Amino acid sequence: VAVFGPIVLDMGGNPVITGIMTSIASAFAYLTIVASPTCMIIHSTGLITSSDYLKAGWKLFIISVVLLLLISTFYWPILL
Repeated sequence: VAVFGPIVLDMGGNPVITGIMTSIASAFAYLTIVASPTCMIIHSTGLITSSDYLKAGWKLFIISVVLLLLISTFYWPILL
């Protein structure tokens, strides 16, 4: 948001939509080790493998997609 905010304001766009899109895009990294620095630190111990991230992450990913569809259908029209 900190990078795209000034760019969108200079272009005359809606900063609310850009903020929502940026936060959603950055929140969908459940399936990978590089989702956050803490995930990489935990993985470097060797106690957790890549498949462990996939086992837990696919459930969170499906829940996030369903919530995104519900929010975009019902809540976003209220904002805009």
